[in-house]
Amino acid sequence: MNTGSSCASRFSRFLLRAFTGVFCLLFAAISAAVLFATERYPEEYSYTLQPSRMLLFALLWAAVFAAVFWLCRRFEKLILRRERWFAAAMLLGLTAGSLLAGWLLQTDTLNDVRAVFLSAQGLAQEGCLPQEFLGYYYIRPNNLSSALFLSVWLRAARIFGCADPGLAALLLNALLLCIGAALVRLLVREIAGPIAGLQALFALLTCIPLYAYAAIYYSDLYALPFVAGSLLLYCRACRAQGKRRLLLLGGCGLLLGIGVWIKVSVGIAGIAMLVHTLFQRRLRAAARFLALVALPLALFLAAGNLLNARLLPDAALRQDLPLPYNHWIMMGLEGDGRWNNADEVFSASFGDQALAAAADWEVIRQRVADYGVLGMLRLWARKTMYSFGDGTYNVASMLDDNPLRPNFLHGIVLYDSPHFLSFFYLCTSCYCLLLAAAALRAGYDFIRGKTAPDLVFLLRLTLFGFWLFMMLWESNSRYLVHYLPVLYSCAFLGGTGAGHPAESPAAAPPAA
Repeated sequence: MNTGSSCASRFSRFLLRAFTGVFCLLFAAISAAVLFATERYPEEYSYTLQPSRMLLFALLWAAVFAAVFWLCRRFEKLILRRERWFAAAMLLGLTAGSLLAGWLLQTDTLNDVRAVFLSAQGLAQEGCLPQEFLGYYYIRPNNLSSALFLSVWLRAARIFGCADPGLAALLLNALLLCIGAALVRLLVREIAGPIAGLQALFALLTCIPLYAYAAIYYSDLYALPFVAGSLLLYCRACRAQGKRRLLLLGGCGLLLGIGVWIKVSVGIAGIAMLVHTLFQRRLRAAARFLALVALPLALFLAAGNLLNARLLPDAALRQDLPLPYNHWIMMGLEGDGRWNNADEVFSASFGDQALAAAADWEVIRQRVADYGVLGMLRLWARKTMYSFGDGTYNVASMLDDNPLRPNFLHGIVLYDSPHFLSFFYLCTSCYCLLLAAAALRAGYDFIRGKTAPDLVFLLRLTLFGFWLFMMLWESNSRYLVHYLPVLYSCAFLGGTGAGHPAESPAAAPPAA
């Protein structure tokens, strides 16, 4: 019996170390590819890059971060005494900056964002969907949750005297960014200490595209707090005991339920938590996790389905018209995996979801067979660059929909603007450092022989799981927005200075 347990333990350690090595190599390769890329093909645009310029910007950002780290060491005691004040000041700056940038960059929304925004207004004012968007939601019911989420906020804003839906939506986005940033700090603080938490928060403030995302009313930003929030509650549950642990896991399940309802990719965080629990080799703990997390998740999704049924009353259309989920997998196998109209027209042409799903599976099988092993590897390389190679997170494609207030910012952030390349270098070089930091920290753990299934492993597993998801799904760098808290956490997990809880209970396996 002991021999079997010892073999299982050795096998687990081998898997953990192998995963750490794979994580390091993957994100080091992405970082190098981003740094030395010579061409980019976002949307219908293309432009040439100079790797030397990207490297120069990266070195400038490295100098900025090095100065911040030095200041943290130099004034460590002061920072620890006033930690909350420093955090509050940075969060206030992020909120004010996102409100200003969002107001300057507001657009007369088009396509999916328009459907979500105007439908939320209709739901808030009339309690029903506008007739012009009923057909849209019968085909894409997955976006109805975002409209419902926004409509709840618009109703609350009207109660407090804000009747302008554009301003209310902007305030919501700024609040979500503030909450997401606060969660990044708390998540890193939980594992690596208060100094590392403040450093991660400062780094998030340098993510310039996030300020612009305040003008975009869509699921990428709406889902952001639920990924980070559920991970934080799970991390705290690993330290807790008794009823508190049960409550934290239940709250984790609730946040996952809301997040998955808004954007299905939030579920990757839940899968990573389950795998992390299983690596503790305690079946009882895994069963408890499933019960406490899966139950609220399932109940919330069931409630969401009931709301969809009420708002989309035609049961036949509700069953037949939605695009099947494998449609996005099929789309992810064409070209560089991004959205294309031909695949959408194909999936929507059947008028029957079961027939569409079967036809999409046939196309998927044929495309995979045509690619072969080497072809699939090349496709994944293209998809990785399109989904993970843009530090602007494709914000330009979301902000060129009829700007309400044309101003100097549009001469910077849009693809065809005169200063877009400088904007791209500035944002992507900083993002490249994050990828490199996440890879280097993993490489250090690999060389050190670290094999503990701790919370560092959990966050790396979550980020790696998101990469796998993007290899199967439609490619788009905007998807990374709601997983940015995980990327920033992975980059700052080492911690520096006082308060580094490397051997704290948070790093230990959860109790059975």
